Amino acid sequence: MAGSYINKYADAAEYAADTARSALGKSTVSLESDSGVLHYDGVNVEIHKKAVKVGDAVYVDGSGNLHFIDTTGTVNNTDLTTAVASGGRGWTSVGVVGMRKGQKALILHKTETETKYINAWAFKVTGYAAGTAIVFKAYTASDTTEYVEVTGFTPTAENVASVSAMATAMNSFLTTNQNPTGAVQTNWSACVMKDASGNDAVFMLLEGNSSSGVYYSHRQSPIKSGATATLATWDLLGLTSDKTTNARVNGSHDLRAGWNKDQLYNYYKASTNRDSVGSPTDSITSGGIISEKAWNNNSFPTVKAYYGTWDKYLDSVMLKVPAGAYSSDALPVYYGKAKEIQDKAKTVTFTSVISGSEKKVFKAFDVSASVSDGGAGLDWYMPGIEEAFGIFSQMKVDGSDPVNSAMVKIGSTARNLEQTRWVPARYANLNAWFMAAYGSFTFSALANTSRACAVALLNL
Repeated sequence: MAGSYINKYADAAEYAADTARSALGKSTVSLESDSGVLHYDGVNVEIHKKAVKVGDAVYVDGSGNLHFIDTTGTVNNTDLTTAVASGGRGWTSVGVVGMRKGQKALILHKTETETKYINAWAFKVTGYAAGTAIVFKAYTASDTTEYVEVTGFTPTAENVASVSAMATAMNSFLTTNQNPTGAVQTNWSACVMKDASGNDAVFMLLEGNSSSGVYYSHRQSPIKSGATATLATWDLLGLTSDKTTNARVNGSHDLRAGWNKDQLYNYYKASTNRDSVGSPTDSITSGGIISEKAWNNNSFPTVKAYYGTWDKYLDSVMLKVPAGAYSSDALPVYYGKAKEIQDKAKTVTFTSVISGSEKKVFKAFDVSASVSDGGAGLDWYMPGIEEAFGIFSQMKVDGSDPVNSAMVKIGSTARNLEQTRWVPARYANLNAWFMAAYGSFTFSALANTSRACAVALLNL
């Protein structure tokens, strides 16, 4: 970078007082005459792909080529994004480099999705037989215990001859015998999907709607008799085992491993007047997170003797990434799985018997459908636990960190760390992992909503 001339100032004070220099909107070189100090003030300084670092802005030009701008200098986003015909470069802002290890980097997209449900509830239907009537349940109360029976469907030999024929027959019945808007709220569709073993099977799916997301029977079997319906939502992604722990040094209460220490402190500091969460015992190896108030007002001699200060204790609450996961050129350990889950989620669809349109089962997981990169053709996906930690752990509540500062400079907004975000990982049959508003990873029911962020892998 070089200016077309050198600005000369008598001293540092005169240099700092010159507002006309920055108003030029151009890169400049300035000299303090008394000290000989040179200042290089960059504006829209483009750096080589191999030199990118966390906080660099990512743009794409009209030909789909990526460009990287150093945000430690001045970013004139208007100049970069104004059409060429109007004197600008005609680029589109895409996002910010959120993490780099070796010759790989993750770009965090400038846009986050609005809050979404992960999925429709999916039940695998088995045990049906020709001539045996199937009685469906339509729930009428939010406690999921009150329901009315929906009768009148008896599969024929032709229906049970194949899973496809059975799903078609069920849908034909459901189309005319359920009411998605009345007091008896049902919204079931049947389809053929791959089960956990990779075999075709009949599934019943409960759709969400725009106001309440899912209907009352979201955790209950839709069938009373004549067949068996088993909740198997995660089976559709091949995730059949629970992941109920995260790496954390301090104790067995792993689900509260932190993803952002600044937000953890903001939540658990004394001024919040919160006591400890999880009723921690006088032990280093069990219990929940101790708030600063509880630390100061209660006796935790073993924990205090080990950590010394509450701040050091809070460090131990943070997620402990397995050795080597972020070293050298290694990808985060869950990169492959997170990407695999998203790619599969894109393909898991069914046709709604209510609307007749195709629906995605895992709505929130397909973040690629919610973001645009101006023709760069990047492969966007929702980051896994370790990737999310690698990006969000460095952020500050006030947005002063490199990633959030850059987001503002490219015309986006700093990430609100009090907002919850999904992580594409199974916690248990009814739950998924997510980034809680108090700075820890924990679980949330599939019937809840959270935001989702999108990242793309960049090979440097």
